[in-house]
Amino acid sequence: MNNKVRYTLLFLIIVALIFLISKVFKSDGIISGYVYSTQNPDVPLTNVLITIDDKKTIPNNQLTGAYILQNIKKGEHTLKFTKQEFKDEIKVIEVKSGESIKLNVYLKPKDEIKKISSNSIVTANIGGNTISIIDYNTRKVTYSIESGIKPYDIKIFSDRKLAFVSNFGENTISVINLDKYSVEKKIQFDAGSQITKLEKDNYNLYLYALLSGKSKIALINTRDYKISKEVISSNPIIDFEIDKSNGDIIVLTDRSLDLYNSSGNLIKTINLLQSSNSAMKDIIPYSYNELIILTSSNPIKINVSTEEVTILPIENITAGIFNNNSSIFYALKENKLLIYDYPTFELKKFIELNLPRPNKLKFSPYNQELLISSDIANFIQVFNTSSETLEANFDAFITISSFDFI
Repeated sequence: MNNKVRYTLLFLIIVALIFLISKVFKSDGIISGYVYSTQNPDVPLTNVLITIDDKKTIPNNQLTGAYILQNIKKGEHTLKFTKQEFKDEIKVIEVKSGESIKLNVYLKPKDEIKKISSNSIVTANIGGNTISIIDYNTRKVTYSIESGIKPYDIKIFSDRKLAFVSNFGENTISVINLDKYSVEKKIQFDAGSQITKLEKDNYNLYLYALLSGKSKIALINTRDYKISKEVISSNPIIDFEIDKSNGDIIVLTDRSLDLYNSSGNLIKTINLLQSSNSAMKDIIPYSYNELIILTSSNPIKINVSTEEVTILPIENITAGIFNNNSSIFYALKENKLLIYDYPTFELKKFIELNLPRPNKLKFSPYNQELLISSDIANFIQVFNTSSETLEANFDAFITISSFDFI
């Protein structure tokens, strides 16, 4: 055997070994993430022990709270997370060949809160895949619960202590039991169902979910979690509201305002293209017959009965809401809260906010406060409507996409 043949054989053997080694390593998976306390999801826990299949135990990083499990074989594995003064958390994970899994874990303190305060805010934390419960009086997070990927909107059914949370990143709605601090069920939708808004009816029976990726609204029975009916539009749906007086569904598309009855049948269409060349954004209800539609320029006012459309003398606001007696209109523009007299739209006052890009307004059911939030901030700014001053903020630690009240 000459040297050329020897070198060729040696080269082929090395290539074969490299191929076999790469195949072996490729079959192994990796699981990594951070461990947090449910009562403080902002700071990772350290001194946590992770046990794999009751065979091997490793600690997480003593400085960062991160952990990494390498060379995990393909198949199902049971992970147990243990720390003194916390309840053990067990996760069953299916690992595919060569897969890298990110898994953040939340440990519950053994002396966890047994009952949620009736005066609480629950935030959907798009930045942390959780919801946070904030005590209204202390303004501190008392608990956090895993929801799903990118929680986007939330509706609370206080009579049954249930939170319905749309998970934008996985086409699901989580049903979270607020007494047990756990996900009771996940309602699964088809791929591409971007669930951007949730509403509920006046009787706490139906949950309405806007599937903007499918341009339809699903009506979900909250007793059995099944879809009872759907409202489907031929045009992209931008926003919708439920008329609490009669159950009508008011749907804003990119070109019209459509009214459906509670059975999902179309009863009226008001064409908006003739009145505004701007992009439609949101519906702000004033009364049964009168609505404000936010656009990319001037808002428009619509009388539903007469179908009269009026362009309003304000522009470029990102959100708005009427006070209880409907004589004041609060609006957001840039980083300001604007207070208008209604219906003249005379500007009475404006307040500078330290909230970046504020875009949501909601009145507190507990006192005379207006709560202001942003999709890129981790706190809620509070405005006292009586004294017209800013109050102490609610801090959820993680980026908030929406919130509701218990």
